[in-house]
Amino acid sequence: MSFNKIPLRSIIQKYENKGFRLSLFMEKSGLSHILKRGGIIGGGFARQLVLGLDIAAYLGINFDSYRVSNTKPGDIDVFFQTRAVYNRAVAYYNNMINNEINCRKHSFDLYDVKLSANSPVLVCAASDSLSGFCKNISLVTSPQFLMSNVKPNPYHHNKEVKIQLVGEFLGDVKAISETYDLTNVKAFISGDYLVYHDRLLELESAKVIEISNENSPLLAQRVQKYLTHRGLDSLTCESTKSFTKWICRARAGEWNNHPLGSLFDDKSVPLSYVRNLINRSSVVSTNSLSLLIGKFIEQRCISRRRYMPSTY
Repeated sequence: MSFNKIPLRSIIQKYENKGFRLSLFMEKSGLSHILKRGGIIGGGFARQLVLGLDIAAYLGINFDSYRVSNTKPGDIDVFFQTRAVYNRAVAYYNNMINNEINCRKHSFDLYDVKLSANSPVLVCAASDSLSGFCKNISLVTSPQFLMSNVKPNPYHHNKEVKIQLVGEFLGDVKAISETYDLTNVKAFISGDYLVYHDRLLELESAKVIEISNENSPLLAQRVQKYLTHRGLDSLTCESTKSFTKWICRARAGEWNNHPLGSLFDDKSVPLSYVRNLINRSSVVSTNSLSLLIGKFIEQRCISRRRYMPSTY
């Protein structure tokens, strides 16, 4: 496995030229501070930068996201090499939140906080993730301060953006990438560079997903997300085989000591995401359909004129 890297300043300049103030967002959100102290941004956000895709759309802060209700904003995952660096990042954001609350003398309402050119992003809340492995940091912002081609509009609400500080998968870029289940998201901001897997652009050009690890109980959920919301069409042939192996793991509840495995005592939960993938032959092969027999229970109510409704 090898990686390509690009100076981060050149990526920032490209987005500045497009009208998105990426440098301002990174600074005011605290991400620049975290990067300088050993944090590593990985996953979907870094993938957007590698592909040159719309960051405002990804974060759900562009004006189109106000009108389209089925958009699925992405978050920003931040990883760390050691637990100590993670703990310092959590403390840093907690201090930012406390300072804002003390200055305003009240708790935040995401929609009513008054933003300005000097304060285009405000860190307003922190909470533990459902797994307990991460700290979710909530920000509020508005496109009128981050997008140079957008005029102020009093009728648009603030938008929430989530940063997730990951405290479970520790290590350098290589170690963290080995825990990823999809090659397509092996992209990272580390130090002054944007680093990405050498097959990422090839896969994205073909609009296919490559599964690199089938140990996570969340694999089906992630495959569904990237096929439905991230512009990809199918799995590679080898990845279809990997997904069949994953179905076998899900049936047995065997996750090779994956940290998330202990959260899914109910074996039906990971498989529930397969329901929406059954019609995609590149994901669920015909041969693997037999593995799903008896795993889904569904009731449908049908009615016809002059007949009572029946359920089957």
